Amino acid sequence: MIIQRGFTLVEVLVAMAITAFIGTVAYVSFDTAMEGGEQNQQKLRQLNTLDRAMNLLERDLQQAIRRSVVVNLGEQQSAFEGIPQADLSGFDVYLMRFSRAGWHNPQQQLRSELQRVGYRLADEQLWRDHWPHLDMTDEVPPVQLPLLQGVKQIRLRYLRPQAPLSWVQEWPVGLASGNSANGASEALPLAVEITLELEEWGEITRLFMLPAA
Repeated sequence: MIIQRGFTLVEVLVAMAITAFIGTVAYVSFDTAMEGGEQNQQKLRQLNTLDRAMNLLERDLQQAIRRSVVVNLGEQQSAFEGIPQADLSGFDVYLMRFSRAGWHNPQQQLRSELQRVGYRLADEQLWRDHWPHLDMTDEVPPVQLPLLQGVKQIRLRYLRPQAPLSWVQEWPVGLASGNSANGASEALPLAVEITLELEEWGEITRLFMLPAA
């Protein structure tokens, strides 16, 4: 005679408890892994955005040229203008504003390859503005490109090319040899040092050389 013995209620409850525990641990581990992966992806996107912004800054500064411009009502702007820092709410205050060459024209449009660009800080965001032509005799709004978010502060200084080399807080610095006939300076700094205080990455300092200087 064969006696079949099943599981007791206690054994079933213990088995269910073990299964539930294993499932909970597996879910927590999976959720933690997913959250870590998303955070890594976000960090990677932020790093790529920072890298693109620095590359654009470097490309602009390496193409800087000695070309002052005429703006509304005959006002003159120097070839390169820079200040040490700007107020966070200064939508129309440019940290740097300069003329550059090498504006690519793949569609062969009827325009110059020269460009006027400006960098400004507004609402903790770094912006790059550019104008479709250098001499802005009309009220032409710039094309605005957001570059970086979470920018707490930006500090700049400029390297004078004259010996002995020295850093200055503003540009131009009244170099007589770099002044044009209309009083605007055609001089360029030898280099620009930019220090960014970023919400995600802390303080980052980059040095950009200007070969045209």
